[in-house]
Amino acid sequence: MKKLNQISDEKETGMMQTSIIERIKNSIKSKLQLLAGILSRKAQTLNKRTIISILASYCVLCGTACIYIIIQALYEGNNKIQIDHIRSPILVNTNDSIKFEKKVANTHGLEFQRIELFKSYMDSLKNTENGKQLYDSIMIHSKGLLDSINQLDSIYNQLNKK
Repeated sequence: MKKLNQISDEKETGMMQTSIIERIKNSIKSKLQLLAGILSRKAQTLNKRTIISILASYCVLCGTACIYIIIQALYEGNNKIQIDHIRSPILVNTNDSIKFEKKVANTHGLEFQRIELFKSYMDSLKNTENGKQLYDSIMIHSKGLLDSINQLDSIYNQLNKK
């Protein structure tokens, strides 16, 4: 019974969205028809020679602008696109991260290595704008995750001290 109610609710929501879209579409269509009518009435007052000269002027103007843009793109060498250095996260296999992984693997167990790498990955996420969004998303959907990791870290360190 719950599934039937859920399906009917989904259909009603879909129909509401469709009706809203239809109303917006009809509103835009009516305003465009109104604008077309106004422009048609104004164009009827112009003679043929004026309309042809306006059209020719428009074509020459647009053609000139296009030719200028093409020439500008071909002959201007100073406006090249600059490529900046892209920082890679710590988990990408570069020479530094491989050394870091080997150091962790030599001093701790494999399970602890994964925990340490995840902690450093989460720390690196906080430092970038896009990473901050991902970090916040992970924290919202996995409440208590960092607390659990810190607790595992402390337990593992206490066991290794003995």
